[in-house]
Amino acid sequence: RGARRRAVVAGAAGAAVVLTVACMAFEAVLVSGAIGAVFMFMPLELVSESWRAAWDMIGQDTPAWARAGFNLACWLASALVGPFYVGAGFGLYLNRRTQMEAWDVEIALRRLRERLLPAASTLALLLCLTLPLASTPVHAQDARSIAAEAHDAEAHDAEEDEDSAEEPATAANDPANTPAMIFGAAPVDTAGFRQAVNRAYEDPLQRPTRQVTRWKPIEQAEEKKKEDTSPQGDSSNKGERNNRKAGIAWLARLAEWGLWGLLGVLLLVLLLTARLWLPWLRGSGRRKPEAAPQVVEEQVELPVVLPPDVATQAGLLWDQGRPRQALALLYRASVRTVGERSGIALPPGATEAQCLRASRRMPDATDRDLFARIVRMWQYAAYGGRLPSRADFDALADTLRQQYRWLA
Repeated sequence: RGARRRAVVAGAAGAAVVLTVACMAFEAVLVSGAIGAVFMFMPLELVSESWRAAWDMIGQDTPAWARAGFNLACWLASALVGPFYVGAGFGLYLNRRTQMEAWDVEIALRRLRERLLPAASTLALLLCLTLPLASTPVHAQDARSIAAEAHDAEAHDAEEDEDSAEEPATAANDPANTPAMIFGAAPVDTAGFRQAVNRAYEDPLQRPTRQVTRWKPIEQAEEKKKEDTSPQGDSSNKGERNNRKAGIAWLARLAEWGLWGLLGVLLLVLLLTARLWLPWLRGSGRRKPEAAPQVVEEQVELPVVLPPDVATQAGLLWDQGRPRQALALLYRASVRTVGERSGIALPPGATEAQCLRASRRMPDATDRDLFARIVRMWQYAAYGGRLPSRADFDALADTLRQQYRWLA
């Protein structure tokens, strides 16, 4: 009972864990070996640089082809180790089922033994009582059978004597027609004759032979063996088998053609869609545009003191990555020009709306439109985060310098 309890309660988790870890180790060895095989084909002086480049590529931006190759190596390793892992796991399962169910079989046999023990003792007692009674008739029957067999043997001998007396004498049944009676009992040395015969047979002119090797399909050899062993009268079954084989061969040929056609369609689809998946597999089908200079985001403050060459200083600020400061400089200089030409003294903290109302006092319509343009571009950059292009900025700066007569 204790052994049965231990067998039922004990688990097989330890062996399963060891099996899983061992298979994972084999897969890791295969994958690492496949990766290391790539570096075997590289010159020794480039191995260190190749390792460094591979490590940098894995750590930062892994291309699509490297991921696909690594996944393929892992899949091949799993495909190789998988059958052994499944077979070993199934063996553990069968072993566990045997350990658990063997106790049920043993308990059933013990119960059968307990039921048959009383009947077995009664049966043994009956056999002991009936054996002496059955021995006497058996002896008498044996004596009668022996006498009958002796009588039959005498009759058979008499029949053979009569047959031999009636058979005519021929060369086959003549006792004098034997090798000993014809050639005598003295042995004759025939070694020389045997050697001469062997030399004659060894002559290649007597029996020219050559060895020809032909490859035959295994199926044909098996069919020939079956035909040799099968009875000759089975011609109808043979015809049916041949027809069945011919039909199966046609089906196999059609399936082969279908697979080749499917492969051709797949290759055609790959060629037609190469422009979609080939750039992804390479990592990038186009060259990445050069990154624009980083825009420095800082608090925009309108300058208090304006430089003499406003347009030139604004262009330098743009080149330094400070486009909002450049637009602020142009806007501040334009506000000063509006105050001078309209004759209105604007306060230092005047808003864009106040400046636009003051610009309507300027007599020239071109000046008013140009100021509205710089205000609009300044508001987009300061509040909306929408910067103009460098060409638009340069065009606006040149127009302001010419229209408002700024120094170059």
